[in-house]
Amino acid sequence: MTQDEFWALIDRVRKNAPEEPDGKYEVLKAELGKLPLAGLQSFAKYFGECFIRAYTYELWGAAYIIGGGCSDDGFMDFRDTLIMQGKDFFEAAVADPDSLADTDYSEDDDINYPFYGGYGTVARKLIEVKGGELPILDWPEKPSGYNWDEDDLQRLYPKLFAKFEDYS
Repeated sequence: MTQDEFWALIDRVRKNAPEEPDGKYEVLKAELGKLPLAGLQSFAKYFGECFIRAYTYELWGAAYIIGGGCSDDGFMDFRDTLIMQGKDFFEAAVADPDSLADTDYSEDDDINYPFYGGYGTVARKLIEVKGGELPILDWPEKPSGYNWDEDDLQRLYPKLFAKFEDYS
């Protein structure tokens, strides 16, 4: 599987799945279940690389504002969900986390809930079932980028802060 095929699979899941995260999870599981072991390993590798790229303090700050706080586990779920939005969305968010203010995220809406965990585990579970090896990735100890504190958030994310100030 190439990186383009990885993103095409995610687009196919988004197109064919019900809008709610549980539906996307089930369609992703079905799509990945069709892949041979090498395809699963490639998918897990590309998903992991995106997960690592999104491990930035800048995106964590955005997730913190959107969620009215964001734990380590919550940030993992946020990154899983971010990847499942597709390549263009993912790349735009990594480049400018404040651009997430243009998204219709809601804590109260299952369809637009940005903290759904599990997408990143599907391929790993299927690899284990097939007796394969998980891809080796260089997992960083801490996020990259600027380590903000709460007093910085309004200045760093003016659009997100304005949109979600009731949650902050």
